[in-house]
Amino acid sequence: MSGASVRLAGSRARGEETQLSDWDFQVETDDFTALAEALPRLVEPMRPLSRQWDRYSPHPTYMLKLRARDDAERRFGLRLDRALGDEVARGLRRAGYDLTARR
Repeated sequence: MSGASVRLAGSRARGEETQLSDWDFQVETDDFTALAEALPRLVEPMRPLSRQWDRYSPHPTYMLKLRARDDAERRFGLRLDRALGDEVARGLRRAGYDLTARR
């Protein structure tokens, strides 16, 4: 399967987050169609309350609504910081994506 990269983006990547900031991850891939088809399956272990493609974004954006932060931290046994990006990356690897470093 094609390569992909995942990195933290938005206010958290810039160090400007607030208590109300969401989590933004930028995913780059050589095979967008395959990744777009795989995303619902890849995020299923996080048991999102909702998920959808953002119809209003100027670029493809897949949005998830997860449970409260404390619940997510207990459920997944991780701190919701860069570790969540690591979880996304592990899910992509399990799906067969080669996560080569890209800049």
